[in-house]
Amino acid sequence: MSQHETTPQKMQVGFLRSCIDKRFVEVTRAYVEQVIGLEADAYYHEAVAGGALGFPPPLNGADYVYHQAFVKEKFDLVCMVWQVHYDDCGGLPPEQNDPRYNNNKIFADFFDVFLSKDPLISFQLRYPLVQRHIFLIARLDDHGEPFVEVAPFD
Repeated sequence: MSQHETTPQKMQVGFLRSCIDKRFVEVTRAYVEQVIGLEADAYYHEAVAGGALGFPPPLNGADYVYHQAFVKEKFDLVCMVWQVHYDDCGGLPPEQNDPRYNNNKIFADFFDVFLSKDPLISFQLRYPLVQRHIFLIARLDDHGEPFVEVAPFD
């Protein structure tokens, strides 16, 4: 290759796993696009019941995108975004005396995922070549409107 030739740039993409709860999908996607800076067509979005704490299908999107980026080298995976939400998540198993996970339990379990040293649980260890992992919490504000913020442990 001559010194004037350039290597083609690979497209930069991201990955988002969120809960399927329609109250939070649009605001989460808007956050990813505006705050993180990814265009709507520049990230893969997998929505599963329970979001980042839910159980993805055996052939899950995160594994697929990671494989495409780091094995097949089709694009540059710059970030993986993991979302959960408060306010009555129906995609998580019920507590013994509570029909739904409560917000404190969701936060504690999400924090445990963040801190985990187990590569089957930790997103950072399962997908180590990704430049950035971002943990988001969606919830309803005092007026019942959905909003998203970075988890305080990120």
